[in-house]
Amino acid sequence: IDAAAMIASHDALDDFINARFAGWRRFKEIPVRFREDGQLVSGIADLVLSDGTSFVLIDYKSFGGTHDECVSLSAKYAPQLHAYTKGLSISGCGRCAGIYLYYAVSNCTVRVAGIEPENQR
Repeated sequence: IDAAAMIASHDALDDFINARFAGWRRFKEIPVRFREDGQLVSGIADLVLSDGTSFVLIDYKSFGGTHDECVSLSAKYAPQLHAYTKGLSISGCGRCAGIYLYYAVSNCTVRVAGIEPENQR
């Protein structure tokens, strides 16, 4: 992929965020760390949007397939995304208002439904 395509992909993500979450603050590379059932869960949330009471998680992936392939692949990341949203909720970020995967190489953003944690605040 060339630089111009990556810039266009980034601009498309920015447009996506501005169209749906105008005014929400953006936080990049937020550490997520908590214990569950005696096991340490640790990772980095790529991008978190916040309106002060709710948050949206956007996780970056580099897969370069078609839109349909990106949609199909998204379920594979459910455990990771569930852990991140649970950790963010536990740490006081509020309630999860949405989860998205952003496939930079494919210039594709996919909403991931049905995996928000059950025990949100």
